[in-house]
Amino acid sequence: MGKIMVVLLFITVLTVIPVYAQSTLALQEKCAEGAKKMIEGSKEVVDYTSRYNKDLDRCFMRVGFSFAPIEEDLKWATGKIKSIKHPHWMVSLVNVFENKTIGECAYIGEEMQVCYAGDIKCKTIDEFENLLRPYME
Repeated sequence: MGKIMVVLLFITVLTVIPVYAQSTLALQEKCAEGAKKMIEGSKEVVDYTSRYNKDLDRCFMRVGFSFAPIEEDLKWATGKIKSIKHPHWMVSLVNVFENKTIGECAYIGEEMQVCYAGDIKCKTIDEFENLLRPYME
């Protein structure tokens, strides 16, 4: 009786593993398609990576944006006004299927405007990227 149970268990495992692997692969493909569709036509997107996170059962995308420089007029001590252009860029973490931003880190020039991941405020882009790891693994 014990040998029969072991054989049945072994057969069950052999049949379930390929189905699970296939379903995970299908979810990864669906995630990639959803992420691509989400950014389609956006001229500001410079790079993106999508991942289906099987532990969280969610599809996430890390996307980098670059926007047209923001022009700023600065009045120098001499009283002259000089126009300076600052690049504007941002990195976001998005839950693709819920179309929900989980975190973002935005800069104008070298100055951080906002940076958070979930409920955590970040002080640097490196800290932000480290907070993204659990989502993107």
